[in-house]
Formats: sequence, C-alpha cells, structure tokens
Amino acid sequence: PRGFDTAGWLIVSGQSGEEADKRMAEMRQSVKVLYEPVAKNKGERSDIIQPFRRQTIGFPTEPEQLTFCQITDLVKAKELWESFTCLEKYNSPFLNWDWRAAFARGYGDTHLFLTAENANGETVGLLPLQYVSDRQQWEFFGTYWFEENVFFAPDEVVLRQLLGVAPRPLYLNGIAMSQLKKFPSLPLDFDEEKFTLPLGGFSAVDEMLEELSSHRRAVIRRKLKKMEALQPSITADFSTKAVAEMIALNKKRFGKEHSFTPARSRAFMELAGNVIPGLSARVLTMRAGKDVAGIHFALFNQERYIGLNGGCDLVRYPFAEAALAAASINDAIGLGCKTYDALANDYGWKTYWGFSPAPLYLLAIDDVDNGKAV
Repeated sequence: PRGFDTAGWLIVSGQSGEEADKRMAEMRQSVKVLYEPVAKNKGERSDIIQPFRRQTIGFPTEPEQLTFCQITDLVKAKELWESFTCLEKYNSPFLNWDWRAAFARGYGDTHLFLTAENANGETVGLLPLQYVSDRQQWEFFGTYWFEENVFFAPDEVVLRQLLGVAPRPLYLNGIAMSQLKKFPSLPLDFDEEKFTLPLGGFSAVDEMLEELSSHRRAVIRRKLKKMEALQPSITADFSTKAVAEMIALNKKRFGKEHSFTPARSRAFMELAGNVIPGLSARVLTMRAGKDVAGIHFALFNQERYIGLNGGCDLVRYPFAEAALAAASINDAIGLGCKTYDALANDYGWKTYWGFSPAPLYLLAIDDVDNGKAV
C-alpha cells in the first residue's frame, strides 16, 4: 500500500520535535479525553483544540492556516453534516444522518466531529468519527459497513490537515469511487466491491432474468418453481416483531458466522421503531403455511432499493433464498425504484443474478508518529 509523505505527520506550533512528540503522546493516551481546548479564560470558545498544524512538505501549495475544533454535541454535528451533504449535492441514502445516527448509537463508544475553520470563521471541513472499542480503532460515524462514504472537504490541502489532527488508529472504509477523482493523491486502497442492479425497463423479475445466460436462467427458475409448489405467501410490513424474526432466522442460517452482533441488533430494532426522514422501510415476510420461510429487510427511496439484511430457514425450505431474492426484486420494481442496491459481499448469488460490482476504497492510518498507511 502507498504511504503518506515520510517527513512526519504533525508539528506543534512553537515546539521542537521532541516536545511535539511528547505533547502528542500525552494528548492521545486516552480516547475519552481527546484534545485539550485552547481556551484558558472564561468566555473564550471551548471547542477549539490545541493548534496542531500539518507540515507543509508534500503539499502543492502552502497550507491554509486553519483552526481545528472538536464537536461532541450531536445537534450541532447534524447541522454541519446536512450543510455539507447539501453543498456537495451527494445524492446517497448512505449519507442520511438519521440512518447513520441509529447505528452510531449502537456501535460507537465515543463520537468525535473534527472541523476546520478558515480565517473568516467559516467551517470548510468536517471529519465525522466514532471510536469502536471492539476493534480498537476510529471509524466513520455510523458503522463500518456503511458504503459510499465521502470526505467533507473542498480539497486535499484541507483534508490532509483534518486527517493530520485525527486520532489514531484511523480506519476509514467503504469510501465512494468519486473520492478518487476529487482527491487524486490521497493514498486510497481497494476495500471491497458492492453490487447493484439497474431496474429501468423491467416490469417484473421474469424480464430481468431474460438478461442472464440460459443456464443461469434455467437454474434460478427451477428453484423458484420448487418454492412456488409450496404456495408461499408474502406480506410486506414494518414492525419490531418482523425485524426480530429476521434476526433470529439470520442467526439460524449462518450460525456463528451470522452478522447480528448485539450492536447491530440494537441498531436494527431502533430502525424498526423509528421513522427515517427521506427513507422508507420495508420487511418482506415469506410464509409456507404457518412457518416463516424467509424475511428480507430493505430501505428505499425513489432512486434506490437497499437490501439491508435477511434470513431464511434453508433447512426446511432450501429454495427460500432464491424465492426471496426474486420477491425483493419484484418489490423494488413495483415501488418504482431505479436501482436495487445489494450492498457489499457477493454471498454467492449477486453476480449470478446479474448484479454489477463497483469498487469501494479505504484509508487506514495506524502510526501516530508518521501517519503510515497500512
């Protein structure tokens, strides 16, 4: 992997190299007390942090002198977040604050929003973070499996300085491909692929299957017919009961490899009990007689249908997974969504069904002293 410039990450204004190293070690020895405020007198701003400044080596121009602040108040953080998503015109449901906040409450132990202000007092950069003790690292605010993450900064000069004052270790993953163009010299590495399916022009899943090879189409239709022989019923609702049943099925389906940690379960149950502005929730439940054969949980808007999670009883109903995939595609088409977003990880079916992969990227920095990318 590529590294940042080797001259060292930070200096403290007016201090020698040894003094700066000692100061950095003191400031980062605890993740609970992150930064010492500059304010010494009553009435001064208490959110401005110790004025670290990134070294100029490696910058195309002399860095703008910025003031760095820390925000822990979520109301203020939300205002800044939404001002940046509006300014940059990011049309991604993954940047929905309320959705992220639900998972942040389940996953994050400490939330930190670092801002950069210019000489006019305008906020020109925002780095939203949370510390996750299970992995002992700082991640994007929300959860590590959120995708299409972006950096709220106008250019690399501001972004690199924000990254310079960020705590370590820093693991920022699921970064959108658009950030490669916006920040071309940032050392982003490949993370994983996500999978999407354009739905334009299809009126039902049968039409979509016609785009596949004859062999794949025959295999899928054979599975669907076997499940249809059981005359399953499918209902669409959104309740805490349906989400709880989905979590139980997922654990049964994947055993020790299931994805529902206590934090993830709490976040999904919170989603079931709250309305997310700009996104609608959907739970498809497939029953064979009185048995629950499979459950699929999705969020959607006019643009996208996002398949978040699901679970199937494959022991008794081995073809339920294919039937539920077809039902969710039909559901997305019926809702008028333009794209089915199946998230990352192929899980052995997405490519087979014709979903296209797209890369996501990561930025990992674990060395406090020199900003080495790992």
